[in-house]
Parts: sequence; structure tokens; C-alpha cells
Amino acid sequence: MQTSSMSMSFGPKIIPRTHKVTLYHKTKLSLLPRPLLQNQTLPRKPTKQDSFYVMATSNDLENTRPLAQFTPTFLGDHHFSVPVNDSEIDEIEHEIESVMKPCVRDMLMSFHTCTKDKIRLIHLLISLAISHYFENEIEEILNKAFGELEILTDNEDDLETISIMFEVFRLYGHKMPCVVFERFKGEHDGKFKESVVGDVRGMLQLYQASYLKTKDEDIMEEARSFTRTHLAVTTTHPHLSKLIEHVLYIPRYRCIEIAVAREYISFYKEEEYHDEKLLKFAKLNFSYCQLHYIKELKALTKWWKEIDLASKLPYTFRDRIAEYGLGMVGIYLEPRYSLARVICTKISMIMTVVDDTYDAYGTLPEVTSFTDALQRWDIGAIEDLPSYMQIIFRNLWEIIQDIEREMSSLGRHGGVQPTINEEGYIKIAKWARTGHVPSFEEYMEVGVVTAAMDDMTLYIFLGMEDCDEKIMYEWVASKPKFIHAFNVVLRLTNDIATFEEELKRGEVANGVNCYMKQHGVTQEEAVTELKKMIKDHHEIMMEEFFKASSTVPRQILVRVFNLARVIYLFYKEGDGFGHPGGKSAILTALCVAFGCRAKGTQRASTLKDFIKTGCSYAVVHVEMKNQGEDAFKPEVYGDVIIIERRITESASSTILKDHEGKKVSSRKDELRELVEHYNIDVENPCVVMSQDKSREFLHSGNDKDKFKFFFKATLLQQVNDLLQSIYEHLNSATAIVDEMEETIKPIEKEINELRGKIKNMEQVEEIAQKLQQLKKKLAWSWVYDVDRQLQEQTDKIVKLKERIPTCQAKIDWELGKVESLRDRLTKKKAKVACLMDESTAMKREIETCHQSAKTAAREKIALEEEFNHKRNSVQKIKDRVRRLERQVGDINEQTMRNTQAEQSETEEKLRYLEQEIEKAETLLSRLKEEENSLLEKASAGRREMEHIEDMIRDHQKRQNNINSNIYDLKKHQTNKVTAFGGDRVIYLLQAIERHHRRFKKPPIGPIGSHVTLINGNKWASAVEQALGNMLNAFIVTDHKDSLTLRSCANEANYKNLRIIIYDFSRPRLNIPRHMIPQTEHPTILSVLHSDNPTVLNVLVDVSNVERQVLAENYEVGKAVAFGQRLSNLKDVYTLDGYRMFFRGPVQTTLPPIPRKPTRLCASFDDQIKDLEIEASRGQNEINQCMRRKRGAEENLEELELKIRTLKKHRSQAEKVLTTKEFEMRDLKSTVAAENEASSSSSVNELQLEIMKEREEMEEKEAFLEKLQMCLKEAELKANKLNASFENLRESAKGEIDAFEEAENELKKIEKDLQSAEAEKIHYENIMKNKVLPDINEAEANYEELKTKRKESDQKASEICPESEILSLGPWDGSTPEQLSAQINRMNQRLHRENQQFSESIDDLRMMYEKLERKIAKKRKLYQGYREKLMACKTALDSRWGKFQRNASLLRRQLTWQFNSHLGKKGISGHIKVSYENKTLSIEVKMPQDATSNAVRDTKGLSGGERSFSTLCFALALHDMTEAPFRAMDEFDVFMDAVSRKISLDALVDFAIAHGAQWMFITPHDISMVKSHERIKKQQMAAPRS
Repeated sequence: MQTSSMSMSFGPKIIPRTHKVTLYHKTKLSLLPRPLLQNQTLPRKPTKQDSFYVMATSNDLENTRPLAQFTPTFLGDHHFSVPVNDSEIDEIEHEIESVMKPCVRDMLMSFHTCTKDKIRLIHLLISLAISHYFENEIEEILNKAFGELEILTDNEDDLETISIMFEVFRLYGHKMPCVVFERFKGEHDGKFKESVVGDVRGMLQLYQASYLKTKDEDIMEEARSFTRTHLAVTTTHPHLSKLIEHVLYIPRYRCIEIAVAREYISFYKEEEYHDEKLLKFAKLNFSYCQLHYIKELKALTKWWKEIDLASKLPYTFRDRIAEYGLGMVGIYLEPRYSLARVICTKISMIMTVVDDTYDAYGTLPEVTSFTDALQRWDIGAIEDLPSYMQIIFRNLWEIIQDIEREMSSLGRHGGVQPTINEEGYIKIAKWARTGHVPSFEEYMEVGVVTAAMDDMTLYIFLGMEDCDEKIMYEWVASKPKFIHAFNVVLRLTNDIATFEEELKRGEVANGVNCYMKQHGVTQEEAVTELKKMIKDHHEIMMEEFFKASSTVPRQILVRVFNLARVIYLFYKEGDGFGHPGGKSAILTALCVAFGCRAKGTQRASTLKDFIKTGCSYAVVHVEMKNQGEDAFKPEVYGDVIIIERRITESASSTILKDHEGKKVSSRKDELRELVEHYNIDVENPCVVMSQDKSREFLHSGNDKDKFKFFFKATLLQQVNDLLQSIYEHLNSATAIVDEMEETIKPIEKEINELRGKIKNMEQVEEIAQKLQQLKKKLAWSWVYDVDRQLQEQTDKIVKLKERIPTCQAKIDWELGKVESLRDRLTKKKAKVACLMDESTAMKREIETCHQSAKTAAREKIALEEEFNHKRNSVQKIKDRVRRLERQVGDINEQTMRNTQAEQSETEEKLRYLEQEIEKAETLLSRLKEEENSLLEKASAGRREMEHIEDMIRDHQKRQNNINSNIYDLKKHQTNKVTAFGGDRVIYLLQAIERHHRRFKKPPIGPIGSHVTLINGNKWASAVEQALGNMLNAFIVTDHKDSLTLRSCANEANYKNLRIIIYDFSRPRLNIPRHMIPQTEHPTILSVLHSDNPTVLNVLVDVSNVERQVLAENYEVGKAVAFGQRLSNLKDVYTLDGYRMFFRGPVQTTLPPIPRKPTRLCASFDDQIKDLEIEASRGQNEINQCMRRKRGAEENLEELELKIRTLKKHRSQAEKVLTTKEFEMRDLKSTVAAENEASSSSSVNELQLEIMKEREEMEEKEAFLEKLQMCLKEAELKANKLNASFENLRESAKGEIDAFEEAENELKKIEKDLQSAEAEKIHYENIMKNKVLPDINEAEANYEELKTKRKESDQKASEICPESEILSLGPWDGSTPEQLSAQINRMNQRLHRENQQFSESIDDLRMMYEKLERKIAKKRKLYQGYREKLMACKTALDSRWGKFQRNASLLRRQLTWQFNSHLGKKGISGHIKVSYENKTLSIEVKMPQDATSNAVRDTKGLSGGERSFSTLCFALALHDMTEAPFRAMDEFDVFMDAVSRKISLDALVDFAIAHGAQWMFITPHDISMVKSHERIKKQQMAAPRS
């Protein structure tokens, strides 16, 4: 088919979309749908909208049920595809609050800025939707400025300035007189001056200001008409023209603020002297609001889907959650009113369900009962309602209850209960069901009330937390004209938009219909009058706004204005809320015309759903050129083929006509032949890419979805399905043949049995022959068995001889080790000798010093002894002097009575005293021995008691630790967080909660509370030993958060908190296998689990947990750490507490540390139980030690009591002995004195002796004083020497320790040397006692076997020659025992077989041949079937192989074509298609990446780059498919302006180059599409124009 032109279908010429300005936030989702900005609506799926209505009579009024179908939402849920990041919202908010607001506030409040400039700045802030940040400042400026209004307006002749001032003052409640515009009118004709026409900007501002007029301000009406007329034909700068076009389409103060701001940002950016700061602020604010709105809408949509009323109710209703979300954005621009938007959306949605139930489903009794239930507002009194109404009431009740609870938590107590005008709603229901048309006044009286805007107004104010409840309720309760006027606007606007749809449902009570009937006018005339009423009530609202501004806050009043804007927006082009219209019927019609099923269009489930409501049929008419060599039956159809498909309620038919419109055929086969001739596949997305397929294609980030698109577009899906179907048929045929073959299985079984019998009979004869052969083989098996033994013995000798070098090598190795150790021993001995000399000298010096100290001490002791001795001598002399004096007296007395009797008595006394002294000495000696024995026992008892006390202290210390651990574990059991830092963590987390707004992102920690062990607690202790205090650490995202967290820690008195800074946005690290230790033992990372990827990333980056390996015990850990020398291994931790690692050549093993309870275990119960058992055991040990201690104390006290008693007895015995000795000496002295002469000479001698003794005593006392002085000197000297000794010993300790260490090493070397020598001797003994004797023994056995072999050979040769055995084949290795057993078995079998078979072998063979002939034919037939199936399967496999080769070629072709299109922009890329995994991934390398090998996935590209690469992918698919025409709908709907321009240019170039007819349908501006002789641009009319 040839085409001479290409038609392109686009939407109307429109204002640029919102994303034409580069904003801070990039998204594929527009903030507002185009139908709310332009004279165009988004397409909708044409669903069945039949309405059924029967006029009720008096008899069936009670049962009449109006039936209506509402179209689905036209906004859909595409907002779910937009990612919303809270951190991004926080970043924008921070920049606005900390940077933008202070800067703009300074501009606004600057003293250097005049009042007019401030007002112009305020107007700019309003236009950019950022004025709400400076409400207080603006009101302060305007209050002051309004008092100076005359000064400001005097001599001001700039129309733009006056209009801006008029707008700003009126928007903030100051009624600036409109008389100021009189200066711009002519003095003679009273019309606006022609000079005003040249001031385009002034006219634009005046036109917008005219919508703020009140009643009787005719000049503003004139201004609106004048400016609109001239602006419509004005030619100016492009960006200003676009703004004018938009304002003329929808006035600024009839459109919601955020949409106005979005369009104004685009305009302001193009202004020559725009302020970059204000532009950036506007963009940031727009992105901030947009993210807020989308986040809220996602939550509301999720909430609405969870309620799921659509599936619970038996009828359709206006499911408009997204539209209501949009409406609330129009009412509340400010992000801070999020709660208000959510509350109003929920209430509005559920009340819409109630409204549709009244209007479009419920019977009169049902709605009456429901109204009563609403009036009572009692959830317990709804049993009488129908089940579907119970569902509605219950959901309404729950929503209201939730809102009331929320309000109570905020300290707001206003009632939320919905009120309903019972009389009004019942009247509306009766009118609808009886077909009664009331008068217009009667209808408005009811209609205004049933608009329910009084309640809605309260709901609007309810969620505004900065709204004074008292002022709000008092104002609404006063029934202000402001709200009444708004109710009229809503009622009439809704009636105009929904008039036709309501009539279809039989709802004749409509404002338009009532006015038409009452005044006898047409519909157009009635609508015109109602629109005048709407305009008048807008003006009343404006007038009431000025009146209420003095008492009611502006923030309350402006919400009603904003609601009016939303109403205007929804109903501007008809019922944009209830029944939005569409434009995608073009492609749907094409698909239907060429035979596509209804479901294939994704627009309806059956063909009759395409019939418009109120019509009985639908017709699709398509004309296609039929020219050139490939024309289809040109002799029949000519150069044009007309396809006409007619659809009715019951059937559909297709007619093919020729170029003259004459019917040619109505057969489906003819259409199918036509479609196949031209290769038209409308279900292929590369031929017809509908709106839904475009959206799915553009949004699909899923590799599987891309593959499905590619697989279907290249027809691989169709071929694959066909081949799979053939495979299934083949399998079915094979199953049938299998069943047929099963029918001959019994006969085959009988044949097999006969074959077995024949074979067995044949084998009987063979058995006898084999038996003879076995007997011969048995004879030679003895020979071969000996040969085997000889070979085994030879192998054994060889193996034994192989042990000699091995053993010798071990001996040599041990010898080398001995020599090495001896060398080390020699060197170490030399070192020890050197250290010994040094230490000997030091010890000698220490010993000298020690000896000096000891000498001084001995001297001191000697002096003390001498001093004591001299002192005792002096005492003795004194005693002797006293005795001599006594003796002189005794001599004198003795002389007087010296008789014989006294001498005898004296001698008797002496003997008695000697006996007493001897007894006393014996007693004293015995007492001393007993005392020494008891002292030794007491000393041993004290040592034992000290040992017991040490044991008790150790047990108590251990018990305290256990109790402390139990206490900690129980506390951790209550709150696991305390396991990682104690109570300080709780205080820290509380501090973090208090200061959470200061953090960019909430800190993560402690780390230990975010990780768990996989597969039990086996590795808990080893993991804790490895991670240590890392488990107590916290993670923050940047340095600022680190400082904030540190301040929180100081507040919580948490000192030395470890803080780790890490990027939270990083995904989970993917560690390549070659970067981790290659071992079967687990790493710490492999046994840890965390739901937070940041925690695992920190453990990897900071602690290297992927390189730390866990082992069962010391031996295993040592083998892993040092034996295998694994790469990337950092540490090895064992369950018994060892840590092992090597750094270079150094191998280090750290001993285990005392084990503590593990904190990472899943449950602490087992640990607590074990510790409690251990505590109980420890307490028992303490009790036992205490009992031992008490016993030892009692024994010691008993011994000490005995010692004290013995000491007392010994002291008494010593005193008795001393007394007796003195008595005996005195008695002897007396006897001696009596024996001497009692002359005076003796007395004189004694007196002389006394004098000598006294002289000697005086000399010794003088010497005693000298000794005392010497004793003090000796004590000082001894103390000095002791101090020197201690100092010297401390200084020598290091050298002595070094010597001792070297001496220990020497001992170790000696020990190793002894061990090596022992090993050497051990291996020498093995060589001598084991290896060589075994070899000798094996050689002797070998000689014996050689002799035995010769004898066996002679015996076997006598039975049969060996050649006969060899002729039977190679020997199978059977032993004589095995052959003997085999011969016995064969004898037995031969006997059994002879007894078993009675038939002859010939009879069996005849029966066998007969059965074979019987089934031969069937086998041949079935085999033929099987061969044919195999041939089919082979052919199918061949085709499958070709299909796979073609698929592979298409894969390469796709990449080539993709690169070809990308190369036009200097980009390269690659497409990976996996038929096994059914995935298709696209990778693109941008020109800026030319120096890098990294190829970025399309997800990492910008929006424009991603759009262009996606387009190139689509064009590559188009290159691979053929079709006479192609169509694409809304392919550019989610692209920005730049991406759309690039994409459209590429599409147009591609289409022109390929020559086929292309249709591009878009809702966007197509003025940017380049012109060409083969390009035709068409603008579609609005759906309801």
C-alpha cells in the first residue's frame, strides 16, 4: 500500500505543560491534569453508560429504583509511580526556611523599597504562590499602605501598576475603589482610551482585576469586555502571548492557585529582568508542595482502596478520590494544612457515595430510612436499613469517629457529625421518582440546602489548626450571605454541567429544566440566564468578603473563594467530575475496524460497550488507499477500500466497500485476508500504541515488562505460542499411540514368556558345556591364584622398599632439625652465658649489698645483745653486792648461832631444793615441747583458714559477677536495647526523640539492636568478641547529625559514645566472591541479618565482617588462619575465645578472654537459666567453704586456748624454777659462809669485795652508755643499707628477668632438641625393627610362592593344556573358591532345569512363531504412527531451532538498530535480551562518559536522556516490524518540553524515512513539530464543543 501523505493528530494548541520549566523536583507526573487547565479532557475508557429509568406511578413509587452508571476516574492512580522521598522534602523545607524566606523577607521589609514596589513584589509573590510564607508582613504593609491610598494613586497613570494595586488590596480585604480606572477612559465618549490598547501588560492586569468586582461596579465589567476583546487579537512576545492565551481560557481567579503559579513560573522565567532568587524560591516551593500533595494522595488512595466500597456496593458511584485530592489542593495551597486536606477528602468522598445513593440507586423508602438514621446518628440503630446502606452508614460513622478523635487529640472539640436536610432530600427523591418539575424558586429553595455546603464549610475549617474555632462556628452559625451566595454558585454550576446526564437518569428536577419549564425558554436561553445568576452571586461573595474581613480572619474567608475556584475548574467543560470525556476513540476505532476484540483495545469488555449512552448502535468507518504493486484485489476494490463496522446491542457486522462505496463483501474471511495481505496487526504495540500501552511502556522499569513488549512487538510471542500449541498436539497424539500400543502388551508378555522358556531350554545345554569348562578352569585357577599372590607379594615388596626412602627422609629431616636446634642451642647458650655474667655481676653486687645490710643488722643485734649483756652484768653486780651485804649480816648472825643441828638442816634443804629444781626443769621442758607442737598446729590452722577465706572471696566475686549478669540479662529481656550500652541508651534514645526534628535523618543505633544471628546462637560469643563495642555504636548520615547526636549523648550523660557517619542512601553492598575468604567456614557477615542495609554496610566498611571467619575450636581456627593462608582473610575467631591472624610472616594467636553472657542471642531465657544454675552451684560451694571456715575457726580457738593455758603453766614453771635456783644459791652461799671462820677478817674481805664490785659496776655503767650510742649508729647504718639493697634489687629486676626469659628459651630449645633426637631415634628404630624385617619376610614368602606355582602348573597341565583355557578368552580373575561354588550352583541348576520343563523345545518354538505372526501387523501399523510423530517432532524441533536462531538474530538486530538511533545524538548503548529469564535490559553510555568504561543503566539517566533512549528502543522495534500504518497515542505525555521536542523530531524523521503512514496523538502543543510537505497537523475540537 502506498501513501502520499502522513496525517498527524494532536490536541489543541495549548499553554505549555507544567514541566516545561526545569523545577527542583523532577517527575513524570504532572501536578495537574490538562483538562483542568485547557479546553481538553483526558481520555477515558468508553465504558457502558446505559441508564434505565421508569416513571413511577402512585402504585410503584415506593419501589422505583433509578439506575445509573458513572464513568471511572479520569485521573487514575498514576501518582503511585512517582517516588516521594521524605529526606528530599526535608532538604527543600530546610532551604526554604533557612535561606529563601529570610532573603525574601528582607526584600519585602526593606526600608529602601518604596510602597508601590512592595505592592508589586507582593503581587509577584501571590503569582508565584509563595505569599503565604509572609502573611503577617504583607498585612502589615497593606494596612499601612491602604491608609495612604490617595497618595499612592494620585498622579499614577500606569495601568499595570494601578491594576496590580487594585488586585492586591482587594485580595487582602481592602476595597480599593474602582473609580481609579476612570482616568483611563475618554472624557467625551466614556470609553477606554485607545492608548490603553498598546499597554498589553496593563490590559492583562486589568482583565484579571475585573474578576474581583462587586455588584454595580460597571466600569469593571466594561474593562473586562474591552481587555478581553483586544487581548484576544494582540501579538506580543511568545511567552507573554502564551500567558494571555491561558488567562483568556480560564481567568486567574477562577483557577486554583497552584496551577496559576505553575504557569506563571514558566512565564516569569522568560521575563528579561526576573529575580533569580524569587524564581528559585518559587520552584522550590512548587516542588515542596508537589511532593506533599503526592504523598497525601498516595495515603488517601491506599485508605480508599482498603475501604473498597466499590466491591461491596451493588451499584456504581462517582469514585473520585484523586479528583477530591486535587480539589483539596485548590482549597488549601499551603503545605501546613495537610490535615485539613486529608479530613475534607475523606468526608467528601464518603458523602459523594451518600449523594449518589440518594440520586442514582436508593428507593424512596430506603433513602427515607437512611435520612432518619443520619438524623439519629446512632450506629446501633441501623439494623432496619438495607445491607448496602448499613455498609455506607458504618463507613461514614467510622470516618467521623476517627476525625473526632484526631480533633480531640489536637485540643479541638467542634462537632463533626453530618447534618442533612430531611425535607429537602426527600423532596428531591420524590421529584426524581415521580417526574415532577417544580418551579425554579421552589427548586432553588431546596437545591441550595441540599448542596450541603454549610457542613462542607465547617469541614474545611475543621482541619485548620490555626483557625479560631469560636470565630468560625459563630460566623457559620450566623448563616452569612457569603456562604449562601456560594451555595447558589455551586448549585447552578452543577445543574448546568449535569443537566443532560441527569435527564437521562430521569432526574427532571434540575435548575435548567425548572427554568425552561417556568419561563418557556430554550435550554441555551436558560443556561445563559443561570450563568448571569452565577456571575451575580460571585460578585455578592466578593462584597460579603469585604464586609466580613473586619471580623473574620482572611484565612477562613479565602477557603470558600478557593472552593469556588475548584467548582469552576471541574465544571468548566461540562461535568468534569461525574463524567469526564475522552479522545482516544481514534485508535480504538481503528483496532475495532480491523477485527480487534473489545478486550484487546483495553477500553471495554464487549463491543456493545462502545455504544454511546442514549444511542442504539455505533458505526466505525475507515477508508484506506489501495494503490501500487501491493494493492489488494484492485480489480474489485479500486484505489480505495472502505471498511465499515456496525455495532448493535445484540451483534456486530463488518462490510468491505469499494472506492465507489459499493458493498463488496461482509465475510470475516475477506477482512482477515485483507489484514494478512497488508500485514496489519493492530494488537501489536508497534503498530498501534494506545494511550494505555504508551503509559505502560514509558513507566515500565521492569525488565520482564520490557521483554514482553519486545516479544509481542516482534511477533515472537505469536510464533512461540503457535509452536507451543503444536508441541501440545504432538504430545496428545503420542499419548494416543501409547494407549494403542498398550493393547498388545498382554500378547507381547506371553511371547516374552515363551521366549524365556525357549531361552532357558537352550541354556540347559549350554550349562552342561560350561560345567566342563569350569572344571578345567578350576584346575588352572589354582595356578593363576598363585600368580596373583606372587604379584601381590611383588607389589608388597615394592611398597615396603618404597618406605625406606620415606623413612630415611624423615630421619634426615629430624637429623637436620636436631642440627638446627643444636646450632640454636649453642647460640642461645652463648647469649645465656653473656646474660649470666651480667646477671651474676648484678647478683654479686646485690649479694654484697645484702651482706652489708645483714652485717649491719648483725652488728646491730650484737650491740643489742652486748648492751643487754652488760646491762644484765651490772644488774648481777648489784645483786651480788646486795648478797654480799646480806652475807656479811648472815655471817654475823651465823657466828652467834652456829650449831651442828643447823648444819644438818641446811644440808637436808639443799637436797630437797635440788630435787625440786630437777622436777621443775623436766616439767618446763615438757611444756615447751607441747607449746611448740600446738604453735605449729595453730600456724597450719591459720594458713588453712586464710586459704578458705581466699576461696570464699573468689567464690563470692564470681557469684557477684553471675548475679550481675543475671540482672543485666533480665533487664535486656525487658528491653533488648539496654544490652548495648545499659540505661544510658534509653536516656539517649529519649533525647533523640525529643530532638528528632534537628536530625536530617533519624540516627540508627545501637547497631547491636539492629542485627540478629542466623540459624541460632551458636556463633554469638565469637561474633560479640569480634565486633566488641561496635555493637554499641550509632550511625548518622552526615557530620551535622553527628554533632546533634553528640549533644544528645551529653544530655543523656552518655560519654564516649561511638558515632559512625555513613550515607543512608547507599544500597546494600554487593561483595564479589573473589573479595571474601574462600573457605567452607562461615564469615561473620554470613551469620548476621539486619533489615537495615545501612547497618550491614557499616559492619562491612568499618569492621570488615566479610573478611572475619568463624571456627569451631582452636585447632580448626589454627588450620584456617595459618595452614591455608587464605587471601582476603583478616581474623579468625573461635568458639573457645581465641583470636588468630597473620600480618606478613608474623602469626599471632591471642588467648581467650573471660566469657560473658552473649547479647546477640534471640532469647535470654536459656542464658539466665544456665547462670541461675551456676549461681546456685556457686552458692553451695560458698556455704561449704563457710562451714569449713567455721570448723577451722573453732579448731584454732581451741588450739589458742590450749596454747594460752600451756604458756601460763610454762610461765609458772619458769617462776618456780627460778625461785628454787635462787633459794639453792642462797643456801649454798650461807653454808659456805658458815664453814669459813667467822672472824672479822672475813667480814672485812667481804666489805672490800663489795667496794670492788661497786667500782666495777660504775665502770660498766659508763661503758653501757657508750654501747647505747653505738647501737643507735648501727641501727641507722642498717636502715640505710636496707634501702640501698631494695633500690639495687629493683634496678636489677629487668636484667634478671631477661636472663630468666633467655634461660626459659634455652630450656625450651633443649626440650625441642631432646624431642627431635627422640623422633630421630624413633624413625631409626622403625627402619631397623619394622621396615627391613618386613622386606626380608616378604622376599622369603615370594620364594615359597614360586615353588608352589611350579607344582600347581604341573597338576593343571595333566588335566588340560593351558592353551585350551586361553582359547576361552581372557581370565576373569575368578578364585578357586569362587569357581568351586559356581560349579556347585550349576550342578544344582542343571538338576532343577531337567525336572522343570516337560515340553520340548520344538513345541515351544512353534507356539512362539504363531503369536509373533498374530501381532506383527499391529506393530507395523503402530510403528508407522510413531515414525510419523517422530518426523513431526523432528520438523517441529527444526522449526523451534530456527525460531531460536531468528530470536537470536532479532536480539542482535535490536541492539544494532538501537545503537544506530542513539548514535545520531552521539550516544551509544546496548540491549541485553535474555530469552531464558524473559528479561530485557537497556544500558546507555552518554558522551560525557567517554573517558570511563562504566555504562549507566537507564534508571541512572536524567529524564530527557531516559526519554530519548526509550524512544530509540521503540524506533528499533519499529525498524524490525512491517506495517502499512502505525499510530501512537500520548507517547510524549510524561516528557518535558526538551525531551518532547527531541522525541517528536526523531519520530517525524523516522516516519518520513520509512514512508508508511504514521498517526501521532498528543494532548500537548504541536507547534514545535517541524513542517514538511508530508506532515499534516490536525487539531481536534473539544469533546463537548
